[in-house]
Amino acid sequence: MSLPVSRTAAHARARSRSRSRTARLATATVLAGVALAGTGASFAQAAAVRAVSAEADARPEADRGVTRAGILARAQTWIDAGVPYSMNGFRQGYRTDCSGFVSMAWGLAESAWTGNLDEFGVRITKGQLQPGDMLLHHNPDNPERGSHVVLFAGWANDAHTRYVVMEETPSYGAVKRTIPYAYNTNADAYVPYRHKRLQDDGDSGEVGGTQGGGTQADDQSGGDRGDRGGGDRADRGGRTADFPGARYFAPGQRNPYVTRLGEGLVKKGYGRSYAVGPGPQWSEADRRAVRSFQEAQGWRGAEADGYPGPHTWRLLFS
Repeated sequence: MSLPVSRTAAHARARSRSRSRTARLATATVLAGVALAGTGASFAQAAAVRAVSAEADARPEADRGVTRAGILARAQTWIDAGVPYSMNGFRQGYRTDCSGFVSMAWGLAESAWTGNLDEFGVRITKGQLQPGDMLLHHNPDNPERGSHVVLFAGWANDAHTRYVVMEETPSYGAVKRTIPYAYNTNADAYVPYRHKRLQDDGDSGEVGGTQGGGTQADDQSGGDRGDRGGGDRADRGGRTADFPGARYFAPGQRNPYVTRLGEGLVKKGYGRSYAVGPGPQWSEADRRAVRSFQEAQGWRGAEADGYPGPHTWRLLFS
């Protein structure tokens, strides 16, 4: 949460930090460029220029296009870094509280707060939620009590009663976890929004559903429930909801289903284990990516072994 009384001061600090950072990057770029202009410029100097440019590109700018993949990737950087929660702290020019986290992931020019984040989005329904959208709760009477905002990262069960959330919290810092819809507290107060400038909005109404017979009981029991061997079904018309069978995902296997699996994992934000991107050859990178997705559902042990079954497949492509 963030308070309206401190919004002006917080924005001023964010702008000051951003301008200072931009100036430092510009100076570093010029100096590195001058060094390169000299005779016998080293590879180290060239690397310095690339590093400066990469750092400048790391912070999203307001005039850049916004994509779901970009939103999730930016959010994941704070989660991977374990950025702690603070209403007074800043990272990359953004406040490190819940609204600053969403502002960063959405690529806003500066940190918004729970009282004005809705201005940057379009209100949608629960059935229209897709990864990268936000769920916002603002208590105007007392913003300190209950106000919060999170990123929606995908449904965790076919009943749409649980979902994967990416958020900044006082208890956990930047975290990705599975929680009940719409939140653990004040669930009825959360409103879903979609970024106004989203470029790759593939909204087609209700996302997911119960294709393949998935139920809330499936989610509560966890994992693929030992059904990997008997879950083989024909791929009717190429529909991704139909699990092709466990035999396609094992060492030595090479087929289009492996590629489809990898692409689905990358789209959901679980592609960090791929060095060059998913392909048709089953590899350890595929297994690690699947395991990360399974663990994000709260599964452990044999239910998160990195090999997809019918339940993993349905959740991944819902």
